[in-house]
Parts: sequence; structure tokens; C-alpha cells
Amino acid sequence: LYGTISLLDDEDKKRVKGIIINKFRGDKELLKSGIDKLMERFEKEGLNIKFLGTIPYQHLNIEEEDILAKKINVINKDRGEKDIKISVIRTEKMSNYTDFDVLSQYPDVFLKYAFTADELGDEDIIILPGSKNTITDLERLKENKIFDKIKELHSKGTTLVGICGGFQMLGKKIEDPYHIESHKESIEGLGILNFTTIMEKLKCTKQVEAEILNELENTIIQGLENKKVKGYEIHQGVTKGKEKNLVRRENLVFVAKENVFGTYIHGIFDNENFTRKFLNNVRAKKGLPPIEKNFSFTEFKEGEYKKLERLLRENLDIDEIYKIMGLK
Repeated sequence: LYGTISLLDDEDKKRVKGIIINKFRGDKELLKSGIDKLMERFEKEGLNIKFLGTIPYQHLNIEEEDILAKKINVINKDRGEKDIKISVIRTEKMSNYTDFDVLSQYPDVFLKYAFTADELGDEDIIILPGSKNTITDLERLKENKIFDKIKELHSKGTTLVGICGGFQMLGKKIEDPYHIESHKESIEGLGILNFTTIMEKLKCTKQVEAEILNELENTIIQGLENKKVKGYEIHQGVTKGKEKNLVRRENLVFVAKENVFGTYIHGIFDNENFTRKFLNNVRAKKGLPPIEKNFSFTEFKEGEYKKLERLLRENLDIDEIYKIMGLK
């Protein structure tokens, strides 16, 4: 801590108002003499830096801010005990991976991230996630044979889901006339859904609350007619084609056909009624009975944040933090 602050320019040193030690394992009393010496040094240098507390390590199931912090290659020990196995394709430019955190909390679901084609083959659902650069990720999927493996497994009955960039990959083609993502003008998609995506100059960013329309019979999301879903869109492409749009929008936003569905709506699985019905449809496909009890990810997250709140209030000088912030 002392070394880090000492390396700052004088003006930046003055901007440091407090120090917090986080995720501490051990006896906090053993830190006391070191902290006292640290604060004495800062005082001698004329720095008004407060020690605000030591937060002990506690496991909290809160969404990570950075993909690098997420242990996405850990295989759960209870994999064989779960009824539904899901593989999320781990692409190089993957984004919005928190779309899938909720699925890992369902009692009947085993969720893993697949890096290679060899890791695919025994799952019930494959998910193509969002991407910071859909064209580049699609090229890589073709190079490492995941592209062909997905087509093969889908043709054999594996349920396929595409979210945002993954949704775009499900179509016949992605065009990039303004070279926003690549030097290429276009790239062929999986061709599972009949539409084309064009990368436009303006990015769509909006909150979404939509009602799913009818005509879901014989699709993997049948039974969700007239249900409302919430989420958000953040994408460069505009998707058009001959598929039926399942929400009231000019361009394609939500499409379902037999054992595949794709959407631009991030957070779609946070909608508990939608997710439980979708998973029950997959269960029915496997000859398994439905699970009626819904899981509220909103309530689960709220509970975890309340744990974090208690942890911080019990271990930090909150009043001093308020003073630093200029709050009474």
C-alpha cells in the first residue's frame, strides 16, 4: 500500500482519501501494528489518508465485473446428478456472460463453458453468447471446428440458443458494409434460421419489456405465449428475414423454430417464468417430469447483496466514508 501510493504524483497522492484491506484471511489483530506504522508514514508526509477498515474474506455469489475474474473452466463435481446439461460456447470476444449466471443456480442444471469441439456432445442445450466482435468469433468457430460440431449436434436434436451476437450467428449471413467489425464484407452464418444481419453504424442500446406473441407451437419455448419478458439490447447489427418475430418490432429481435431460439434480449434467463418453462420443455423432451417451483434470480441476487452490505457495515468506518463523500 505504501509503495503504491508513494509512486503517485503529488497531486494524485492528495486524491487518495482512504485505505481498505479487502478479502483478508486471518487474525485482524496481527495487522494492527503494521497499519499503525503505515498511517504514521502518511501523516509525516502530510497526507490526510484514513484507514477505513479490513474486510474479511467471505464467499458471495455476486456477478463478476470482468470475464477474467470468472472461473469459467471449473467443472462441477455434481455434473452427473443434474438433469439438464448446458454448454455455453466460450468465444474469444465473448461479452455479457452474466446472461448465464442465473442458469447455474437452477437445481436441475449443470452449466459449463466449452472451449473446443471435443468438449461438446453430451449436453442438452448449447448456447452461443454475445460477442464484442461477432464476425471474428464466427471465423474462430469455423477454424476450431466448433461451427461444424454445433450444426451436427443441432441436426441430431440438441437444443440451440443464440443471444445477441450468438443470435446473429444462427442466420444465413452477417454483412459488414462499413467494416465496423472486420475487413470482410460478409461471412456465412450457421444457416439454421432464415435471416441476414447487417452491421450498421449506429448501435442499438435500450431497455426492453416485451410480450411474447403466439405461434410457438412445436418450438422449444411453446407454452410461453403472451408472457412478458424484461431485459436489455446492446448490439450493432440489424437483423431481417423470413422468420416470425416473437415480439412487436420492425426488425427481428426474438425468433423460435423447433429446437432453436435466438434473441437480442440480454437477461432473458433472468425472467423466472420464461426460464422455468423453457427448461421444463427440455425436460419433457428427455421424458422427465416438469419442476413447478420457480427460482427468482432477482431475490437470490438481492439476498447476496444484503450479505455484502452487512459485511461492509460491520467492518468499515461507514461514517468516515460518508464524510469523505461529503454526506452527513
